[in-house]
Order: sequence, then structure tokens, then C-alpha cells
Amino acid sequence: MLDRIAREFRNRTPTEFLGWLLSLLLRRQSHVLYVLAVRDHVPEPALPPEVRSVEIDAHDFERLEPVRKRMVELNAENAAYLEDVRQGKAFGLALVAGDDVLHYAFVFVHNKTACLLGLPRGCALIGNAFTVPGHRGKGLQGCSARCRARIARNAGFDSVASETSPDNLASQRGLEKAGLKPAGRVDLLILLNCIVIRYRRPPGFRLLGLCP
Repeated sequence: MLDRIAREFRNRTPTEFLGWLLSLLLRRQSHVLYVLAVRDHVPEPALPPEVRSVEIDAHDFERLEPVRKRMVELNAENAAYLEDVRQGKAFGLALVAGDDVLHYAFVFVHNKTACLLGLPRGCALIGNAFTVPGHRGKGLQGCSARCRARIARNAGFDSVASETSPDNLASQRGLEKAGLKPAGRVDLLILLNCIVIRYRRPPGFRLLGLCP
């Protein structure tokens, strides 16, 4: 942690560093949760004829290097998520036509956001979905959510959840079209980047949590 603080101090202006440091001490987050039970039937994803789904896990990680490389080209932050895949903490999904990645997304098995939200042990978090401009409006988001629901079910999970900001109505509509059901809003206070107070939460969620 001290190494990270030193790195942030070097890379930020004094004002930026102070803001970053304060965010470690106390910050607030708000999410709207959507859930889908996957233990029983999950509808077959209706992929367009030219599109195929590619699941990336720790076992096939090296073999799927061309897909992984394209995902990182689309978003450099995917490198960190793909490292989680390599370590068995997540699964990746790409919707591919030919050699082109049209859409990517992830299923998180061990994830701090899931802990902060208070998701139960049998619920996997799905998120970080992105559709390449020019391929939007073709139902790929819904297909992706169903593909990831099947990935989670095959990994032994009972349900999946996805979160979005309260004002992101487009994302909420997309999740509902994919078959996920609204579970409620979660408002959090996060202290020292690990202690969470869920002062607004759906029924059954705990008030307090510890997420190292």
C-alpha cells in the first residue's frame, strides 16, 4: 500500500493527490442492481449468424491470445481484467465475427466490487461490457448477458448480478431486455477502502461488510 501511495504522489499534482488520498479514507457509491437466477433454464443466446461467442478462461488463456490482444487494443484497461482471467478470478467473453471482436465482457468470480455490493456467495458479478460502435443496436448486449449467465451456471453459480449507476437508464433497459430483474438500489459508504456501510440496500443484504 505504501508503494502505491508513493507512486500516486509522484504521478499526481498535489491537489489531485490529496483528492485521491481522501477517496481512500471515505467515499460514497450508488448502484442499481439487476439479478438473474441461472440454476435452472437460461435462454439460448440468439447470436446473429455471422457472430460466434468465445469464452476465455484460465485453461484456454494462451490459445486465445489473438482475441485477448484485440480486447486490449480496444481498451487498455482490459489487460488487468484479463490477468484476473489468467489467475482464475474471472472469465472473459468476446463476441467475434471473423477476426474482429464486436463486443467484450466479463464474469467476475472473485471481485472487490461484488464484495462491496454484498452479493451472496453463489452470485457472480457480470460487467465491464462494451460493444464496438457500428455494431450497437443489434442485440449483442443481451446475447452477451445470456452467454455470461451460462458461463456462471457452468462454473457452479446459482445467479448472476450486474450493477449500473442510478442515472444510466440505457444500461438498465439493456439489462432488463437481457432478462435480468431489478433487485433494488445499493448506497454505500466505504471507509479506508475496505470497510463498507450499505445504508441503503435490497432485502437480505447486510448493513456492514469488510472487503480487504
